[in-house]
Amino acid sequence: MIVAWLYWGRTAQLAIALAAAGGAVAMLRYLEIAAFVAGFFCVANLGAFLPGSTSAFFAGVFLIITIRKLIKGDMGWRYGAILLPASLFVAYFQISGLWADQDYFYDWDLLIRVLPVVFVMVELANSRRQFLVFFVGCAVGMTFSSVSAIRTATDFYASGVADQIAGTVTNIESSRFFGHWPDPNIMSMTLTTYLGGVIALWRSRLGIVVRAISLVAVVTTIAAVLMSLSRSGVLTCGIVILMMLAVERRRLVLFAIVSMVLIVLMATLPVDLFGRFAKIASGMDNSSSERFSLLIHGWSFFWNNPIFGSGIGGFENGILYKLSYLPHGFFSHNTLVDIAVDGGLVAVTLFVFCLIPVFNGLSWSNWRPDPNDSTDMLNAGLRSGLVATIFSMLTMSSVAYVPFWVYFTLCAMFAVTCRRSGVVTAVAAA
Repeated sequence: MIVAWLYWGRTAQLAIALAAAGGAVAMLRYLEIAAFVAGFFCVANLGAFLPGSTSAFFAGVFLIITIRKLIKGDMGWRYGAILLPASLFVAYFQISGLWADQDYFYDWDLLIRVLPVVFVMVELANSRRQFLVFFVGCAVGMTFSSVSAIRTATDFYASGVADQIAGTVTNIESSRFFGHWPDPNIMSMTLTTYLGGVIALWRSRLGIVVRAISLVAVVTTIAAVLMSLSRSGVLTCGIVILMMLAVERRRLVLFAIVSMVLIVLMATLPVDLFGRFAKIASGMDNSSSERFSLLIHGWSFFWNNPIFGSGIGGFENGILYKLSYLPHGFFSHNTLVDIAVDGGLVAVTLFVFCLIPVFNGLSWSNWRPDPNDSTDMLNAGLRSGLVATIFSMLTMSSVAYVPFWVYFTLCAMFAVTCRRSGVVTAVAAA
């Protein structure tokens, strides 16, 4: 390796390949490692540093699971719950390109990225231990993303850039920080999707190390969401926190603690969150106006072919004729609009069939979980994250967003994997 470092320009790639090979060997023996790394990948956005790394990881895990099954002589796969309806939805959505007006916006992500990920996660979510390990990985990944966002703010103010532009910017506190992520809204809503599960680890009676890691992740994530100035992110974060407080036995004490933490963060973080929300009421918010326009035009496109849809990429193509100032391939910022316009009522119906096992996989009646029972707490955490995710999908285009599909798979498999008497009463359909 030293010789390669001195005389070969591909040393970094070789090091990554060797690390991946070593990790694959370890995962072959301990599949929990794959669950931990999967949780980390879902919220860390390593694709910003290594493009395609998420897809490569899940493809590698699929190969590892196949090898493990060959060694054991058991090639049975868990086809139940979400995998079948997801396959039907993906197949129809991809086929809709046959009657699309154009193929410029045809996207293979559902088939190439989403379906294999669902296939892998169905196998990874096969024990309560792996659920716990997965969310420990999420906690580490959330801390990684949050620290990245916090660091960008620190560099911005410590470098003197803020002082240099203060005279030319009306309100410098309106600056948004999102680290290595491509968009503050995507970062914040991805983090809040998994926040409930990490809070569940923190509030469970698990080991002190796991609870400490989870607590750090919760605090830093809240700080990162606030610094992103994402209104949807703040609302989904609020949904998760309130739903998790609702299941606490000492909810008033915890509510007071959370309120104090938020007050401290709001007082110390260099952001104007109230001004960000007040801008909506002022009527001067271009973002909200544009999103409303996209929504109106999207539903007008829907009526062009309400049954089968305009074909995949139909919205991106049609919006260019309505709002010509938009960049090429602009999306609707609403997953339901994307599905309805591109795939019609058939695609919407198939997507609802995907969500049925997702909601049935969790208990919606148990609002007094036992902190000593990690299954109880995980159910509460998954439930809060699912509600937040559905809200997020109505504010962003996420038909083929891998972290959301990973979360759906976890929820759908929870009843199958962790069902216990008095904890989870609904069973995902096989």
